[in-house]
Amino acid sequence: MGSYGLCITTTQFDGKANKAIISLLAKLIKVSKRSISIISGELSREKLIFIEDISVETVSYLVS
Repeated sequence: MGSYGLCITTTQFDGKANKAIISLLAKLIKVSKRSISIISGELSREKLIFIEDISVETVSYLVS
């Protein structure tokens, strides 16, 4: 597993921050938004995210 930091400017109101994180990750990793889900931490600053059909190594390579 890897740990990464993201900076977004969207407010936390109505889950907009979570949607912004998913959108940003989808663009960075070049996958659909549907393949990304927040496993835990929806209301927290720290989140555990699952991305379908992609390895941790591939994600590390794409976001670095």
